[in-house]
Amino acid sequence: MLCLRIACSYLFSFGHSRAFIRDSVICTLSFLPDGIQKKETNMAKVQIFAVLSLDGCLSEKTSDASWVLRPESYNIDKLFGAADYELTPAYPISRLTENKSNSIFLIEAKHDTADYINGLLRLQLIDEIILYIVPFIAGTGQHLFKSNLPTSHWNMVEKKEYNGGILRAIYRKKCIQEYS
Repeated sequence: MLCLRIACSYLFSFGHSRAFIRDSVICTLSFLPDGIQKKETNMAKVQIFAVLSLDGCLSEKTSDASWVLRPESYNIDKLFGAADYELTPAYPISRLTENKSNSIFLIEAKHDTADYINGLLRLQLIDEIILYIVPFIAGTGQHLFKSNLPTSHWNMVEKKEYNGGILRAIYRKKCIQEYS
């Protein structure tokens, strides 16, 4: 808890509002047991699915994160079909840390899930990031990845280009032993 207090003080020093800090650390405060430093290797797999503009913005339409993408044309339907569970902010993080199965949890990046996703990234609970990048610059909008995330290293394990310049890239988190 002392580390959390220091982190909040650090964020206050940059002039961030209480709401920003609350959203940034809500996952930590909610359900995380003491002493978790990194994700255990025998936890369920957690994936992020995001459709972003070239400048990293989520769709302005809160109900349509896939913009112009038709799920069947870009294998998005298969992605959701392969997941055992769709993860939402209502799902307690403690359950993720306690889940010892080989289950796959998938969370779609939208306006209402972005803060929860950033909390999962801060806690280093994400295993894969699946990005569909649509070739236009939104210029404004909500960015998926917020500032002050911890440094983490990722390997691109798959990429595919679709008609119209849409790119799918799948990144898998490197194990700590791989880059220490």
